[in-house]
Amino acid sequence: MVASIEYSLEDATAERLEREKQRTLAARQESQRQYRIRSAIDDGYLVEGMSESQAVSLLGKPSDVSETIADNQSCRLLSWWGDVRVQFCNDEAVSITATQRD
Repeated sequence: MVASIEYSLEDATAERLEREKQRTLAARQESQRQYRIRSAIDDGYLVEGMSESQAVSLLGKPSDVSETIADNQSCRLLSWWGDVRVQFCNDEAVSITATQRD
């Protein structure tokens, strides 16, 4: 019986440590993502992960907005000048396309 209780405590401790490790990793990844977005805003360019309002603050009001479906979720496609298109799903830029003019 004692061995069973010790094993259960070890399992619980290992699970708790793994959950804490995963939370720490997720927090680090989110911090890096936010830093990348802030740096892009400071430098004046778009990056995936940016919110729609952040993109609009950089480029101004889009010339066209349409609703799209991607991976079975409703998304918005914003276009500027016909050259820059950004797809937002859950208020996060998931696709950025820019066409260079000749």
